[in-house]
Amino acid sequence: PLGTLLSADFTIVTAPLAAHYGAPVPDEDGRIDTTDLHRGGVLTQAAVLTVTSHADTTSPVKRGRWVLDTLLCSPPPPAPGNVNEVIGNGEAGEAETPRERLERHRQDPACAGCHQLMDPLGFAFDHYDAVGAWRDGEEIDASGELPGGVTFYGVSEMAEVIEADERFSPCVTK
Repeated sequence: PLGTLLSADFTIVTAPLAAHYGAPVPDEDGRIDTTDLHRGGVLTQAAVLTVTSHADTTSPVKRGRWVLDTLLCSPPPPAPGNVNEVIGNGEAGEAETPRERLERHRQDPACAGCHQLMDPLGFAFDHYDAVGAWRDGEEIDASGELPGGVTFYGVSEMAEVIEADERFSPCVTK
């Protein structure tokens, strides 16, 4: 079934990629069970997580946009030409989490329309660092809420939301 693309409980890896995932060395065919590895389907593949990050940090915006573009064929409009892709810290350089910076950014009506769609999808990936390694911590908040009140926590619940979306099957088929 097409939904397996999002929720497969196995993957094919090389020995170095298995080590990156914290998995045992794969069989001769490279297949490993991902049930207990915080992996499942294409959304948690290191390649996808790396390409949707900045060089040294994750990007909820890039990750959310990738979901909209690639899995739902609903890209947001292009950002205005003067937009800086890395949203800076708050006033007086106070430290903010990426979620706090993006919440502040969404206060700008010119930005809110697109970011209210992209950011929640991107936040679901918060447990994965810039190269797709799993991370834990009190600051991790992988929850998301889409317009209309659809809520989820983490990639596996977001995958269920995507699979149920009427745009998913036609988009991936296309």
